[in-house]
Amino acid sequence: MTKMQWKDFFMEIRRSLPRYLSIFFIVALGVAFFAGVRASEPDMRLSADAYYDDTNFMDIRVLSTLGLSEDDLAAIRDVEGVTAAYGLYSVDTFLETDEESLVSTVQSLTGDISQYYISEGRLPQTDSECLLDEAFLMYGDYKIGDTISLRSGTDDPLSDTLVREEYTIV
Repeated sequence: MTKMQWKDFFMEIRRSLPRYLSIFFIVALGVAFFAGVRASEPDMRLSADAYYDDTNFMDIRVLSTLGLSEDDLAAIRDVEGVTAAYGLYSVDTFLETDEESLVSTVQSLTGDISQYYISEGRLPQTDSECLLDEAFLMYGDYKIGDTISLRSGTDDPLSDTLVREEYTIV
């Protein structure tokens, strides 16, 4: 660049200083935000990894619309690197509240895999007890000891899938 081009460059900045400063601060804010996100990524990975290790979180979930047989589970257990494989049942239901019906997923306990973090109360000990997600408790305005009623979202009765339709929150 020649001396005149440099002079013109700085005069242009001086004439439009507010616009120049606005662009400068927008770029600086973007760079700071990007640097913060990039710097937090390793900590987020370590936190997630520690949580997954503490709860023995599953690595893979195999789903089947027809279900898995004991032979299927045995074949999964025989795969190299698999340390455990468990079958569990799950069904989508409606949870009845005073004002509305909430969609919920009911699932059996998972054995040693994907242990639950219990913030209040305890794990169910009988087939008439259940635990709810903490956010679900607050949204549905439930507390420990309340009884919940489930219903099927189809014409099929819920008794085809579950032993009972009412559970006590523990």
